[in-house]
Amino acid sequence: MSKNPAIKKTANRSNLSSADKTLAAAIRKLKKMPTGYVYDALRMLGIGTVTDGVLPAGRKSSFVGPAVTLRWAPKRNAGIAPLNIYEFIRTCKSGQVLMMETGRADGWIMGENMSHHSMYQGLSAMVTDSKVRDFAEIAELKFPVFSTGPAIRRAEVELVGLNVPISCGGAQVVPGDIVIGDADGIAVVPAARIADVVYQAEAIGKVEAAQEKAIRDGVPMAKLKAIMAKKKVQHK
Repeated sequence: MSKNPAIKKTANRSNLSSADKTLAAAIRKLKKMPTGYVYDALRMLGIGTVTDGVLPAGRKSSFVGPAVTLRWAPKRNAGIAPLNIYEFIRTCKSGQVLMMETGRADGWIMGENMSHHSMYQGLSAMVTDSKVRDFAEIAELKFPVFSTGPAIRRAEVELVGLNVPISCGGAQVVPGDIVIGDADGIAVVPAARIADVVYQAEAIGKVEAAQEKAIRDGVPMAKLKAIMAKKKVQHK
């Protein structure tokens, strides 16, 4: 077998299914878009969801990838998860986004070590609707970590679900959903509708560009309002 990594990479791409290729192409397009375009597209289509109050801990904030999920619940020493979080991360694939539900626990469930562990595993990002410790160290990582802020006290929770539907920061997340994040927050796209969302988001991007130009050129208000109205209707 050839040891040429370029040949191996090409071979891997050729083995992808049509659905996988479509998904990969959509993710590449999403990486060039702000979450605002995706949010507008989701609202227009009446699907998907976004987080509230879950924001990047550091300067590295942009990411896109399929979700893997963990559910935490108030501690009663009856956790049912067969793996701890470090073991679970080892099972994740490169490019995935780890989304964690804690019920907005008022304390940390992760810190710098777990962030590094995820980064070295090749994950695209980690997201929790709880707080994190080692906030200053995490802020310096070249790896997106989203949380509700810093904390010194540990959250009294235990791991009760692996790769199950969750609610993270108010967003419903199903394993395999496509998650896109940046400095504004996080949008969650049902994988089955990814092509529709990308199509509408690209159209919205064109409207945004036209709106910016119209504002710069000082066009009459009627014309500006007509451009803005195009953001509220589905594009064919």
